[in-house]
Amino acid sequence: MAEKTTGVAAFRALNEADIQEKLQAARKQLWDTRQKLRAGTVQQTHHVRALRKDIAKMHTVLNERRTKVKA
Repeated sequence: MAEKTTGVAAFRALNEADIQEKLQAARKQLWDTRQKLRAGTVQQTHHVRALRKDIAKMHTVLNERRTKVKA
């Protein structure tokens, strides 16, 4: 997932439980990558930015669904 950011349409096709699972995995991967950055063992630093973007997209889709249900 960190190779290239995933499109929002891909997240919109998933149900909420799947998005939550992917969100958990992305957060863990981001944490691990940041730890490796601090240790100096990461060669491809662009993965951090891609992970942050994917996490933001997942949050966007979840928030869209929550506001749509309330409205």
